[in-house]
Amino acid sequence: MTLKWEWAYARPYETNASRTAELERWLHHYNYHRPHMAHAGRSPITVVNNVPRKHT
Repeated sequence: MTLKWEWAYARPYETNASRTAELERWLHHYNYHRPHMAHAGRSPITVVNNVPRKHT
């Protein structure tokens, strides 16, 4: 649902191509900068980067 509301329908795009072009930027923000409640306010990339250290 987040992808739908924060990227696809967050604002009007003039074309589907312009919407698609914005996807890479949005994914980077979502995974590297946006705080997530499920990760105690951390971004997903910080959690993924910790996985190998916890299991080695």
